[in-house]
Amino acid sequence: MEGGLTRRMPKLKRNILILALAVLLFNVTELDASTFLTSIDAAKAEAKKKDHLIFVDLFADWCGWCHRMKRDVFPTEVFQNATKEMVLLRVDTEDGAEGTDLARKYQIRRLPTFLILDSDGLVAGTLYGYSPAEKFTQRMIDAYSDYLTFRETLSRESSFSADYAKRLEIAEEFLRRGGVAQAQSRLRALAGDSKAPESARDLSYYHLAASLLSAKDYVNARATLEKFFAVQTSGDSLERARLMMSQVYWEQGDYPKALAELKSFKQKYPASPLIEQVDVMLPQLESAVARKN
Repeated sequence: MEGGLTRRMPKLKRNILILALAVLLFNVTELDASTFLTSIDAAKAEAKKKDHLIFVDLFADWCGWCHRMKRDVFPTEVFQNATKEMVLLRVDTEDGAEGTDLARKYQIRRLPTFLILDSDGLVAGTLYGYSPAEKFTQRMIDAYSDYLTFRETLSRESSFSADYAKRLEIAEEFLRRGGVAQAQSRLRALAGDSKAPESARDLSYYHLAASLLSAKDYVNARATLEKFFAVQTSGDSLERARLMMSQVYWEQGDYPKALAELKSFKQKYPASPLIEQVDVMLPQLESAVARKN
């Protein structure tokens, strides 16, 4: 996946010029609305076949601005020119099926939201809210340019073997773009690198555990946290990781262990800035333990 996109760099640069030209050629005359696919698998298959990105419109029936985008922006020449080399996908975030799953995967919390994805689902851009066609297209250009910058950085990744801050930055960028597997492989490498600075190592452990917890991989999340606890005894990342361990148990439904973790945290780190959060969680867990008993 990464190699294919790296090879596609000249095409990405050409597409940015196409998008910019589309803004200059903006015409308010509406065209017939482009056909949007409604199947994620079909969109990915077409994107792979054509070597295109995917423009995703995430909507809900109650979202008035979503309907306005469909009516006022999508039919315009500037939008259609800008997406000429993209696969168009429109999904209902409240369909209880693919749309809902996609919104959950990319943590969509407000509408309208629009994603630009590669054929493997990596986020090339995220756009929130309504904008008139010309402004919306410019926002697409800006997001796309940022994505290209990331890809150019990624093409030089092999030269960053001793630049631990840059390696961590790349892993964090993958997390922000929904590339969980790519991020996790890099975080594991950093966490296990004996030459890595303590700060980069600690953040790598923390981000890795957090990504595993988010995926509900509780066994590996706990194992990662335990490895971290074995190499670090103090610091902000450790305190946050200790609090995360209680969350792991909580989500698993093991309320007694979650409660024990919080009580231990309060004893070990009485001056922690996280104590206020602990004090909020403690009575909730005590109630959960009491109900279970």
